[in-house]
Amino acid sequence: MNQEFWNKIKSKYQLGKLIYGQVEFHAPFGVFVNLGDADVKGLIQISDFLDTGSMTPEMYPDVGSPVGAVVIGYTEDDRQQVWLSVKPSGSPGYSVISEAYMTPGMSFNTCTGIIL
Repeated sequence: MNQEFWNKIKSKYQLGKLIYGQVEFHAPFGVFVNLGDADVKGLIQISDFLDTGSMTPEMYPDVGSPVGAVVIGYTEDDRQQVWLSVKPSGSPGYSVISEAYMTPGMSFNTCTGIIL
């Protein structure tokens, strides 16, 4: 991918920004998130779920579940991934997520940081 493409993606999905998507696919190393953008996929790696303790694939949110996460990085190659974290302390400002950020019908799971 060229630099212009990644500049556009980085502008849209800024580091530290809270974004929303839907769990699309489970993998042994994490969860892929549909961001509603044909250009990129979100990825929450297994290490980006919990501050303490062990996360296992059995604990992943269900496919189709809504999720809120903080942008923590990018895979700037043909995988076209935006790296995400749902750790309560995953990124500056993330610990201040409140109901004001959630859409009606969602609840916040403080154990995993996942918006349900």
